[in-house]
Amino acid sequence: MPWSEIAHHCGYADQQHLNRDFRALAGCTPTDFTGRPGRGSPDCGLPPRVPRSEPDRRP
Repeated sequence: MPWSEIAHHCGYADQQHLNRDFRALAGCTPTDFTGRPGRGSPDCGLPPRVPRSEPDRRP
């Protein structure tokens, strides 16, 4: 699904508004976030994802 369609479904007027809010929260654009192997790299400002089969060990 294109980001513009996702933005519309989430109530944003356009993709730029979604990108602005996402960047403020995550430190990168949605495309950068989903394009990174092992999402949540330090470059993006989010903690690494923990697989559901493992307990969450973050403090």
